[in-house]
Amino acid sequence: VYLNKGAMNDHKMSFFCRGLTRSNSMQLMALYENNLSIAGVRSMVPFLQKNNLKGLNISDNDILSEGLILLFQALSDSPIEDLRVNNCSIESIELASGRLPRNLKHL
Repeated sequence: VYLNKGAMNDHKMSFFCRGLTRSNSMQLMALYENNLSIAGVRSMVPFLQKNNLKGLNISDNDILSEGLILLFQALSDSPIEDLRVNNCSIESIELASGRLPRNLKHL
């Protein structure tokens, strides 16, 4: 699913993810260059915890360090292999041991 370059915002993401919570067949989600913040990431958590995503590109959104930590927590038991978070205003990350998604190969 490619919803990028202004197709989404925090409000739309909330509705979109609510509708997807029953779906587990999505493999790739590209959400780069939208106006997403930590609120958009929070609305994604239930969907991400139940999905089989292998790739998520959320680059060029203002999710901050807190948003990245939420993504790591939501995806910790998922099959995600590729997580792209370039230019997301991430200053630092402090994670407890074992908090990275276990299948993550590319960050």
